[in-house]
Amino acid sequence: MKAPIYLLAAVMLLAASCGDSNNKGPELLFVQTSDGAALTESRLTLTGISPQTGWFTDRPYREAGQIPTEEFILAWGEGENSFADDPPNADFTCTVDGEVVNYVVELENPTLLVPYVSEGCDSGVCVLDYDISFIGPDAVAVGGDIECDSAGHVFIDYLVNQGSGLLLDGIDNTWSEGIGS
Repeated sequence: MKAPIYLLAAVMLLAASCGDSNNKGPELLFVQTSDGAALTESRLTLTGISPQTGWFTDRPYREAGQIPTEEFILAWGEGENSFADDPPNADFTCTVDGEVVNYVVELENPTLLVPYVSEGCDSGVCVLDYDISFIGPDAVAVGGDIECDSAGHVFIDYLVNQGSGLLLDGIDNTWSEGIGS
């Protein structure tokens, strides 16, 4: 029962920390879920990644939607101030040996492995790898890799929708009508 409470607390803290009244548009935060996950000192692996990456905006926009995970990864380096230019922070959380764990990391170089290209990630067998760097005092020790007991969740820091990035333009025009208008 504690896991949903910790998960909700992580979402609330992440959302509360992202407000900035000087932004020209909505701040989009992203959520990725997987059937399983593993974390080493330099890599995060999400197995059975959801075919959709959820997103939501902070106040005053209060919008939410989904973007295909494959499109999210393809657009990683597109546009001005992309995630490739300014890697996002993220909170990775799961349960290990019955205990909820959280690690704050910086995500880089996403690689999506799609075994059956014709099916995309809808087949439920896709694997998403990120190169990571730990932020803060908590880190996985060398040789102390963790394997999640069940689902893994990644809460990804925001992008500001200023109409300059292709990913954000796509969200603005395709995945949610009316954001930033």
